[in-house]
Amino acid sequence: MKKTGKLFTTVTLILVMAMMLTTSAFAASVEATVNTHMLNVREGKGMEYTIIDVLYKGNTVKVVKDDGSGWVKVKVNGQTGWVNKLFLDFPEEPAVTQTYDAPAQQAEATPAPTAKPTAAPAQTAKSNGKVTANGVYMRSGPSTSSTILDTLSKGTKVKVNGACGDWYEVNCSGMTGYIHHDYVKVKSGTSVPQTTVQEPVMAYSVGAQEVAVAPAATPAPTATPKPTATPKPTKEPSGSATGQAIVDTAMKCIGVPYVWAGTSPEEGFDCSGLVYYACKQNGVTVNRVAQSMYYNGKAADLNKLKVGDILLFGSSEYNIWHAGLYVGNGQFIHSPHSGASVRVESLSDLYGMRLIAARRVV
Repeated sequence: MKKTGKLFTTVTLILVMAMMLTTSAFAASVEATVNTHMLNVREGKGMEYTIIDVLYKGNTVKVVKDDGSGWVKVKVNGQTGWVNKLFLDFPEEPAVTQTYDAPAQQAEATPAPTAKPTAAPAQTAKSNGKVTANGVYMRSGPSTSSTILDTLSKGTKVKVNGACGDWYEVNCSGMTGYIHHDYVKVKSGTSVPQTTVQEPVMAYSVGAQEVAVAPAATPAPTATPKPTATPKPTKEPSGSATGQAIVDTAMKCIGVPYVWAGTSPEEGFDCSGLVYYACKQNGVTVNRVAQSMYYNGKAADLNKLKVGDILLFGSSEYNIWHAGLYVGNGQFIHSPHSGASVRVESLSDLYGMRLIAARRVV
């Protein structure tokens, strides 16, 4: 009887100690590393919550709570928020395969499909190109808003039929689709003709008018335009003095090359980096990435854009991937994509871009 009592006491002590150790380990928090290019930190567990900060690949964060929902609570810059656990690497967990589209695309909280494992790259008849990264999307059209047809692994051979802006039309595994040119290496000596788009004409709203944007057979050259003077709005709201100053600052950056995560004329700009820099130079604080800029300032009527308004492009208010500044006369300034430079373009000349919102910060 005494032996039974001792055994019960010993087992109880072991269980209590195990619980204490588990609690202590959790209380001390776990350090994790961001494994995607950009990761939104949100106020709550879900994409509908406001973005409060942004993490970049290689950043380390303290995970203070994991409730098993797939989202974890992290401590960032003195505040706490939530991120999707799949975009964090823990010491004992393998990294998550990433997916890629255009360089400026921001990783969202919804996990992207993992590339299909293959013993060897898929063979395509008369292939003249190779995929250069794992988890590359092949889409139904030359736009990140187009449907994903397949996810390709590094080394997959494709037949490049032609180019449509910054996208290649390719054949792979019996399908025709589009891949951003940054993720396809074309065989040396191969001629890549310009193509037209097979999908229906896309449209986006500018004010109350729906503008249809038809693809041109031969896209205009990408040489950086050099306006002789800052565009001035006519018969439209002029905006504040600060709004014009923000645009003037951005105009001085024409010709600066696109650089992912760049925020200065010296290092280059990505799309939101240009907006962030121009605003900051004029004493206006905005969030760093295009998606989170949706929460800056107040909504601007697309019928009554003013000089200095931030223009946001994407597929919805929860999926914004491009930003620029309105300069008047239906034009805006932006840093378009890899291989291009800061330039002024007309809102009616952009194929595959949908204007989601405008934010007035001054």
